[in-house]
Amino acid sequence: MALKNIKANDSLIEEIRRFTTSGGVHHAYIIEGPASARKMELAKSFAQALLCEEEPGEGCGRCRICRNIDQENYADVMFLRPTKAATSNSTSIKVGEVEDMIATIQKKPAEGQRLICIIEDFDLMTIGAMNVLLKTLEEPPEGTVIMMLSENTAMLPQTIVSRSVVLRMMSYEDSEDPYHMKAEKFIEAMTGRDGQLAVKKIVEDLGKDRSEVILFLDSLEDAYRERLVGRTNDIKKDDVFRAVEEIERARQKVSKSAVVAYALKSMALRIGGPV
Repeated sequence: MALKNIKANDSLIEEIRRFTTSGGVHHAYIIEGPASARKMELAKSFAQALLCEEEPGEGCGRCRICRNIDQENYADVMFLRPTKAATSNSTSIKVGEVEDMIATIQKKPAEGQRLICIIEDFDLMTIGAMNVLLKTLEEPPEGTVIMMLSENTAMLPQTIVSRSVVLRMMSYEDSEDPYHMKAEKFIEAMTGRDGQLAVKKIVEDLGKDRSEVILFLDSLEDAYRERLVGRTNDIKKDDVFRAVEEIERARQKVSKSAVVAYALKSMALRIGGPV
């Protein structure tokens, strides 16, 4: 998929275009976004923009290189994903897997001028594996680009984040997406004078299903962040930052088995508004 076909992330796409056309490509990027954001799709489009010979800087999505990248069958683009442990149900990216990746990117590209590694669910990489990767981020092989897909950079070691360019991705907007609709109703209630019943109803409708609550929080964070990129200007910038911080706190509470209703009501109270 060409960069121009990535939706609801216009500012981000323009930023990536500047990287690819100016020659200022960094060696490490963290593509951050909620679970509902299509981060892998963006990473592949970024790789196509870097390697496509038909439309360099954009990616045509049609040529052999673009098609092979999309199908994860291009020699100079490798993918690293978490694997399940043999003795348990835990899933992670382990030291040995990162060492194998590093051994590969130390070699020269098979076809072009760059080697690209896309790491999915980077949040699940073990601390030991991150320490191994850190050495490569400090002294990256020439022409190497590492893309790390994460839901929350706040949970990553600062040593990794500080050596990377963070690209924040939003979910695709869909007016029929129930979570997006709830998020917009929640913000409307929070900014209104008589929104107490609306906030309570949203909390009640979500129920106790943690996976649904996480999807709602993802959409809510996106909806607030949209206020920062000019889609709406009904909330002050400082209020948006505070709201995002409280959403992140609520997400952590819900993930750690806190009472869902309490976590959401506490979040609403801290953001500022009726609960």
